[in-house]
Amino acid sequence: MEEFNILNYINNKNILPKDRLFFSQLSYLCKDKDLNSLFYNFIQKENIITECKDKFDFDEPADMPYSVMGSGPFTLKFIQFLIKLKQPKKILELGTFIGVSTLFFAEAMPYDGKIITIESVKKFYDIAVKNFEKNGFSEKITPILGEVSKSKQLILEHAPFDLVFIDCSKETYLESTKLYYQNLSPGGVMIIDDALFHGDVLNTFPVTHKGNGVKNSVSYITKKKDAFSFMLPIGNGMLLIYKHP
Repeated sequence: MEEFNILNYINNKNILPKDRLFFSQLSYLCKDKDLNSLFYNFIQKENIITECKDKFDFDEPADMPYSVMGSGPFTLKFIQFLIKLKQPKKILELGTFIGVSTLFFAEAMPYDGKIITIESVKKFYDIAVKNFEKNGFSEKITPILGEVSKSKQLILEHAPFDLVFIDCSKETYLESTKLYYQNLSPGGVMIIDDALFHGDVLNTFPVTHKGNGVKNSVSYITKKKDAFSFMLPIGNGMLLIYKHP
């Protein structure tokens, strides 16, 4: 059987770069080939990513498995790469869920680094704290129970931050982006997760409050003169912002 040559396929079909923006786009174009799975399996085989459950021992709520709510290993490994490059001493995470992303961050950051992470749902918070202890990262992590919008004073006691990861209530994204960008160290990085929010950001007027919060946040931060931004279309979209010194 003749091997499939994706470059020949692309050239013959006159597929433009914009047609190949998303990781999964090739599998849509080549409907007889599940390239999405082939690429993912190749990346796993080369030990570039490890499934979250294989990397850390963590509990999860029976009614809300991590695979439904949490960031995937592809996204988290990329953020680990950024942490290795930046060597942040203090990370702020808005939206802990059960703490899997926090564990990825803690593993990658310097030995004397600290993570401040906040979660509003007590059930998730309690599981996260147990997961931190189970994996030996409790000393690096300061968990806060509460809503982001009502816990500013507690959070800002730890400012400034070298890296801020925003993955909390989407309705509060704009408020969080404004406040914590002000408290981001010069040369620091902000990451806004779910920045494409299921495509709702494409609507002139998003049809959900969550989509509206995300779109307003993206529009605000990408217009700032001291910010260098880049949208990475993996997962549900991830906006990276570098704050000029």
